[in-house]
Amino acid sequence: MPATTIHTLPKRPIAVSSLKWQPLDIAVGATLGAACGVIFWGFNFAYMPISSVFGAILPGFASIVHAVWYFSGTLAVLILRKPGAALYVNLIGTLVETVIGSQFDLGFVIISALLQGVFAEIPFALTRYRMFNLPISIASGALVALEYGTYLMLFRYVGVSFVSPRGIVHMISEVTGGVLISGVMAWYLMLADTPKPVVLRPPRIRPRTHRATRLTLFARHFPGNVALIEGVSGMLAQQSRESGASRVSAVIALWGSRLMLSIDKLMCPLP
Repeated sequence: MPATTIHTLPKRPIAVSSLKWQPLDIAVGATLGAACGVIFWGFNFAYMPISSVFGAILPGFASIVHAVWYFSGTLAVLILRKPGAALYVNLIGTLVETVIGSQFDLGFVIISALLQGVFAEIPFALTRYRMFNLPISIASGALVALEYGTYLMLFRYVGVSFVSPRGIVHMISEVTGGVLISGVMAWYLMLADTPKPVVLRPPRIRPRTHRATRLTLFARHFPGNVALIEGVSGMLAQQSRESGASRVSAVIALWGSRLMLSIDKLMCPLP
């Protein structure tokens, strides 16, 4: 018995973006970091009245907007898709913010930016930078929020316990803001920045069977009229050929076809 050969389709290779940095990645990252640095600088002034209002509502609730200071890390990895993108963009943003003018200590903002970059990279690093979707983006934002909230509790909010009402509200608000701003908002900012592919569709060709269908229906219901029109057209065409009036023949044929089509449309319209 001859051996049976089973043919299988080759496996499709998985498209994995190159993890090597290119000059374009460096330029895009620097531009993104500079833009985020300007946002950080502007938010430094806006945070004071915002925190006063939110703090009056509920102590610790102002932490929900802290993610404006660290959404850049998740956004950088989503756009550049390179290891270290969050660290690079956060560092550029911090330097730009400091050069413009910041009321915070330089050492504090640099250490905070580097820590935020490391924690923003972790969810993407676990997938070897192969998965870039909304759940991974949310996980990145939530992880940075946990890091930053804990960092503030240990070094800025000295004397506030984690289990105190203010500490609990602070951590819940921090994680909520990290999910919404650094996770969801960063994802949709990436989608807005990504150019949409242009889909080329073939031109739509209208079928030409409707005229034949009309004539068929017309001939089925009014066979005498069709025969009359065809007979008159044939007689006039024969006379025009005999007289040599080619132009008259063309005019008669044109008007005869228009007359037949008009009657056809009137009596048998398409559904």
